[in-house]
Amino acid sequence: VFAPLYRMILWITLFTLTGIILVIILAILLTRKITRPIMNIARITEQISKGDLDQRISIDNEDDEISQLGNAFNNMAIRLQKTFRDMENKEKGLEFLQSIIKEISEAPDMDSAFKIMLSRICNTIGWVCGEVWVPDSDGISLVCARLWVNSDIGEDFTVFRRRCTLHPGQGLPGRSWLFKRAEWIRGVVLSKEICIRNKGGVEIELRVGMAIPIINDNNVMGVMVFYKSEEGKDDKEQCDIISSLSTQIGSVIIRKKAENAVRDSEHKYRILLENLPQKIFLKDNTSTYIFCNQNYAKDLKINADDIKGKTDYDFFPKELAEKYSADDKRIMETGKVEELEETYLSNGEETLVRTVKVPVRNGNGNIRGVLGIFWDITNLKRAENERAEMETQLRQMQKMEAVSQLTSGIAHDFNNMLTAIMGNVYILQTKTSKESSLMPYIEEIHSTSERAALLSKRLLTFSRKQIVDIKHLSLNEVIQNIEKLLLRVIGEDINLSVNLSDKEITVMADRGQMEQIFLNLAANARDAMPDGGIISICADTTYLDDNFIKAHSYGIPGKYALITFTDTGTGMDGTTRDKIFEPFFTTKEVGKGTGLGLSIVYGIVKQHNGYINVYSEPGEGTTFKIYLPVPESVVKEDGHWEIMEPVGGSETILLTEDEADVRVLTKAVLEDFGYRVIEAVDGDEAIEKFLKNKDKIELLILDVIMPKRNGKETYNEVIKFKPDIKAIFTSGYNEDVIHKKGVLEKGINFISKPFVPTELLRKIREVLDREVN
Repeated sequence: VFAPLYRMILWITLFTLTGIILVIILAILLTRKITRPIMNIARITEQISKGDLDQRISIDNEDDEISQLGNAFNNMAIRLQKTFRDMENKEKGLEFLQSIIKEISEAPDMDSAFKIMLSRICNTIGWVCGEVWVPDSDGISLVCARLWVNSDIGEDFTVFRRRCTLHPGQGLPGRSWLFKRAEWIRGVVLSKEICIRNKGGVEIELRVGMAIPIINDNNVMGVMVFYKSEEGKDDKEQCDIISSLSTQIGSVIIRKKAENAVRDSEHKYRILLENLPQKIFLKDNTSTYIFCNQNYAKDLKINADDIKGKTDYDFFPKELAEKYSADDKRIMETGKVEELEETYLSNGEETLVRTVKVPVRNGNGNIRGVLGIFWDITNLKRAENERAEMETQLRQMQKMEAVSQLTSGIAHDFNNMLTAIMGNVYILQTKTSKESSLMPYIEEIHSTSERAALLSKRLLTFSRKQIVDIKHLSLNEVIQNIEKLLLRVIGEDINLSVNLSDKEITVMADRGQMEQIFLNLAANARDAMPDGGIISICADTTYLDDNFIKAHSYGIPGKYALITFTDTGTGMDGTTRDKIFEPFFTTKEVGKGTGLGLSIVYGIVKQHNGYINVYSEPGEGTTFKIYLPVPESVVKEDGHWEIMEPVGGSETILLTEDEADVRVLTKAVLEDFGYRVIEAVDGDEAIEKFLKNKDKIELLILDVIMPKRNGKETYNEVIKFKPDIKAIFTSGYNEDVIHKKGVLEKGINFISKPFVPTELLRKIREVLDREVN
């Protein structure tokens, strides 16, 4: 009974189990179909999250939901990939821009900056040609400032562009300049709008052109232009990148222009500084060098760039560096410009420089250093000293000329008075017995008048206007006569030693000038012995032979009088010895010497055909040796006024003298000695009286300077009527005046006032007894 039931339960169980199994199998299959795409989506999502944006979900059946989900996911991945790629491109573009900006910012000049910009853009983006156009100096047209091309571009194309100029709106650059916007053109070689620049472009088939303005503060600084040989769509991204670059480039151009302006200014100033002859430096507020020009660096034996950071202590002795540093400090403290004359070492030699130091201020007006400019004034100072010395000499010459003019002015009257005094003394001596008690007074008058005559001669000698009266002189006698005067000149602290030769030494010389030599040498020796000493004068004869002449490089062989003048003074060094005979050279203080004493000695010696030598060493005293030629035939003239029996005559003499005292005295003396005298007070009266007595008059005595006609003019008029008339001229004026009147011409007889009657009588007799030439 239960068997069928059991079988039925068994089949029900079997069917149930089978159903369950089938359901399980179906569920497994269904699960696999749904979860596998989902797992795949999860796996790909994980890979995308790791950065692999190229992963995609494979789709088998696009109709089910899973497939639609996969498609949606793939689309999202694509958009995400594009977004990331856009970001990468922008980042690369930004890096590209930054690298270009960095390079052009570091470029040394605008041309280099343009070259870098064009080459980087063209090589990176793929343009075959790049140009930069900038406004010309007038701002009315564009010129090609820089051109970059690859190796395939022909020379004609580049040459044409460099020579081309474009006006606003003309060509691709002109349009971008005019409208201040980017311009993109296809079919470049076919475009009529830019045909002006098509030459050469046809051959290389340029097809695409892009122009982007370089703008700063709404001003177009220039235009960048790029060309391709391949057709393409407008690339907004490239335009955006290059436009972004153009804005930055505009700022760089402004900065570069400013840098160029500064560089040009610095270059101009550098050229100026380097070509100035002055030495220039700049120091900071610690007296540390910042800059110097090449002239200064050359002195310091360094390069100009090496001076930065150094101080004066690196180049100069400590004392000099301290002085320079103190000057800098003072100038920075006072804020005042100073001009200094200071010592400077150049190539080891000490020179004198004039320095101008100026305090340097910053923008706030604070002093931050010192600017110095200096130049060598050694030669200038030497020239100024020489000029000052010449001015001193000129003043001295003017003083001498004043003395000369004064002497010239008083000489005539003074000598006329002396002539009258000396003549009257002579008459007194001849009329008075030697035993008379009056004779000492007469002789004193005679001595005083003689000294006065000597004083007149010395004044004229000092002013170098004394008429030289060359005679045979006893040198020993000249020295003996001047000895007492020398003792008064040298003072009591100095001993005078005179050592004369036993034999007579006669020279042809002017007595006054010989005495002047001894006076000048004595005064010079006295000044060299402020604490006393010894002066020694020796006179002897010597012979200058060929050996002497060879050793001393001067002289004529023969017999000479040798005067040796020695002092025990301070002596001289070689430099001083070389200059002592130069006019106005003196080692004395200002106002203590004229510098003329030894030059007068030298001139007198040379005037007498002699030679002078000096031997001296510092601290060893000084010796002068004077050589005067000794004449072969000697006629002694001692030069003293002697009372002698004069020689008279009976001839008629026309005496013309404007000074009444001299005229009256001279007439009395001449008449005393037998002469007949006709008087005249001036030239006109002399001519009148001569014409009345021309057959009787045998001699004219004419004063050189007279009213109406001078002596020479009177003489010239007289010889028209009697050519063989003899004449003697007299004057108390100096050499200049006598020369101007023509009296010192050869063959004319002259006697200088003051003179004594015996001298005049000898001269009259000498002229009358001489045969007419």
